[in-house]
Amino acid sequence: MIKTNNEEMIEIAKKVKAGEASRGEIDSLVRFTIDNQDIEYAYEMMGKYAAQAQEILNQYPDSDVKTALSNYICFVIQRNKQ
Repeated sequence: MIKTNNEEMIEIAKKVKAGEASRGEIDSLVRFTIDNQDIEYAYEMMGKYAAQAQEILNQYPDSDVKTALSNYICFVIQRNKQ
């Protein structure tokens, strides 16, 4: 969830999470996030979650599925930074 006291943006974020937001609401939330420099926070959180996911995967023996999941994590991180 975004870090703000702006009730309108909090409601839009909830709608996004629930898959109920319109394209305009999503665009509005993205603009708000960029304007408030929360993109850096989002990247930080994304990195933390990716590291946690990799740690969980490392508990399992090597397999094609483990490799695929690890590659998927890397893909998601790189896709969002471009």
